[in-house]
Amino acid sequence: MTARSRFARGLRSLIVALALTLLVGAPGRAGEVDQKDAGSKAALPGAGILVPREVFVGDSAELSFTTGAFNAALEPGADVLVPLGDVAVSSDATIESVTARRGESSTTVVIRFVPWTPGLLRLPPFALKKIRVVPPPVRISSLAEKTGQTALDPPRSPLLVPGTTFVLYALCAAGIACLAFVAIAFARFRRYLTLNEGRIRSGRRTKVAMRELKYLERRIHRTEPAEWYALFSAALRRYLGTLLSGNPSCLLSSTSREIDEAFSTAFRPRATGEGNSQALIDAALARSGALLSGIDSIRFSGRASADSRQADVAEARALVLALEETVGAAKDAREAT
Repeated sequence: MTARSRFARGLRSLIVALALTLLVGAPGRAGEVDQKDAGSKAALPGAGILVPREVFVGDSAELSFTTGAFNAALEPGADVLVPLGDVAVSSDATIESVTARRGESSTTVVIRFVPWTPGLLRLPPFALKKIRVVPPPVRISSLAEKTGQTALDPPRSPLLVPGTTFVLYALCAAGIACLAFVAIAFARFRRYLTLNEGRIRSGRRTKVAMRELKYLERRIHRTEPAEWYALFSAALRRYLGTLLSGNPSCLLSSTSREIDEAFSTAFRPRATGEGNSQALIDAALARSGALLSGIDSIRFSGRASADSRQADVAEARALVLALEETVGAAKDAREAT
């Protein structure tokens, strides 16, 4: 074997050995690279979720993110509260709490904080089990940018002047007392009207009749007897119509006998106990019948007679009062029952 052939065989053996060395050593180095890459990825936090989505300066917010940095330090299902002393101090935000919950493949970290700076905020890092983690940055909104206002509003006067609280309470109490007084007074006034409805109607009838009689009394010396007695008869019949049915014109064309019959029918006694009052009613009605008959005799007889108009007005006044005390009282009592 020549030297050249020995050199060629040795070169082939060297090439084969190098190839075997590369094939055997490559997987080991590849595994080391994968482990390093995996370790570096576990130390980096995942994407964070901010609640609420839009946070302004001074708001309370919550940031949650996942990381694999605590996979080896925490057991699955562990829930750990990070002491605030292990959280770095920052003037950009106040950290209220940091919790870490180990899942199956990663750890969820929840940070509650209050931001004090708008823009991109980098929360301070914290340490757990001697493992240091840097939270992902979050964006804090600015009210100045959103509203376009760069200056503070001028001071406004207070809605309630200091020292007037008790005055307002006193006014409210006085208002409630006034409302209660008005309600009680209205209820009593309504009760008074209900209980005294008959007296009120009687007073109204008497007032109207007395006004007409006073008017006729002033016309005695300015009006002829025939014309005056016609007005006098109409005034009495209007009063009697109002007393009987509330209609002043219902007896204007009735004779004195028809008026007596109408009143006798309307005020016929309903019970035996009404005998005394019925006698008074009959007496008052007989008195009114006599007055009307005397007026009709003067008007239609054509005979001359003494001027008794002043006495007739006085008799009419007394008759109105008597009728109200008897007939009017009986009518109101019957209507009330």
